[in-house]
Amino acid sequence: MIPTSSRPDATSSSSLAGHSAAVTCVSMTPDGQHSVSGSLDHALRVWDPESGACLHVLEGHDRPVVSVCVTPNGRRAISGSGDGTLRVWDLASGACLHILEGHRSTVGSINVLPDGTRALSGSRDGTLRLWNLETGECLDRLSGHRDDIRCVSVTPDGRRAVVGCADKRVWVWDLERGELAAALVAHSHFRAMIAGHAGVESVAVTPDGRRAISSGGVDNTVWIWDIESASVVYEWEGHRDQVMRVCVTPDGRRVVSGSADGTLRVWDLESGACLATLDGHRGAVASLSLTSDGTRAVSGSADHTARCWDLDGGGCLAVILASAPVVANAVSDRHVVFGTESGIVSFADLPPRATDR
Repeated sequence: MIPTSSRPDATSSSSLAGHSAAVTCVSMTPDGQHSVSGSLDHALRVWDPESGACLHVLEGHDRPVVSVCVTPNGRRAISGSGDGTLRVWDLASGACLHILEGHRSTVGSINVLPDGTRALSGSRDGTLRLWNLETGECLDRLSGHRDDIRCVSVTPDGRRAVVGCADKRVWVWDLERGELAAALVAHSHFRAMIAGHAGVESVAVTPDGRRAISSGGVDNTVWIWDIESASVVYEWEGHRDQVMRVCVTPDGRRVVSGSADGTLRVWDLESGACLATLDGHRGAVASLSLTSDGTRAVSGSADHTARCWDLDGGGCLAVILASAPVVANAVSDRHVVFGTESGIVSFADLPPRATDR
């Protein structure tokens, strides 16, 4: 394990007012041409990351927007709200194409399936819903969870969904059959159970669809699961506080975790070893994203900064200053976008890897 601490110079960003309340979520189109932010002010905004211009204000939800994602072709965005609905938006025109109704509570998680024509939503009402994005039809309703759904990840082939719940369980669903494949008891150490809170906060799936990664609970651990056998492969310890976010590199070799202890850890999926501890934040890590080549991570923190990290060299490439806690971020091959509790959306150039400087 290589502890790493770096103090690079602060990097400037283009900070754009627009939202009148805290930003809750951001997403970037695969080509990096557009970014979408959602806010407690009930609206979404579509941005040009290159110029920083706000292209559209998307209004219609009557409660806070808490989740957003974009389709693989970058043409549409899907938002989830405290009003229990999803909306499908055309990013070119800003028009609302469909209102997806059915959930009885906040829609906090959305995943677009790889074919780009369907989306899976998770709600605090304890249900998943599978939607046809072309027609707005609800294709399936998956229920049985014992508590509200915190996070959802879909396997790359679109056949299964991994769901993290407030009851500290990880559920695996067969989306083709509409059946529960496994209910995995995780993050249920005695100290977590007596706390009565802090369920599974983040889930991810490896590119081959064989393993799931989950984080959350006050046990401060990251769990690795074999999806087919529903067995535990690793239980990683090392963080000193709750693990808030997990991501898998596109090559499936490493996992990056971000914690309320202010650190990130890089783990080897094959050996289970902790490869590096990325130390620099002075507040909880609230958001985490990886570049498409898997060489860099971007973390957002309560310490009013976003940091860019070199996962190969283990160093901090840039510190981006913000005016408030950073609660959401996304990254393209050229830009970093992040949103803050003060409603500010900021853009910065993605720094090159250390070896490319």
